[in-house]
Amino acid sequence: MRLSLSPVTLLLGVGLVGAAWYVAKKGVTEAAAGAVGAVGNAAGGAVLGVGDVLGVPRTNETECERAIREGRTWDASFACPAGRFLSYLAGYPSSSSSSGGASGTW
Repeated sequence: MRLSLSPVTLLLGVGLVGAAWYVAKKGVTEAAAGAVGAVGNAAGGAVLGVGDVLGVPRTNETECERAIREGRTWDASFACPAGRFLSYLAGYPSSSSSSGGASGTW
């Protein structure tokens, strides 16, 4: 007997297994908090996007973010950390959770 799965079904199954593993490892409370945080981040991103379209300035922008948003590449080259500036030049969108410095595990 041959079992054939569509790619969508396979991805859904992998996602469910991953979610079950995460809940088992972190606990239900922490997993629920993570899901609520993800929904909140998505809603916040939508609000920022609408504000950008309408021309409402962001109140907590760094000089780097402001220069990039306004298309001032020369100013951004001085105001931004190197990694963020190179991402901007390469056309990658900004990350709202970016702290503007080096981070991660060294």
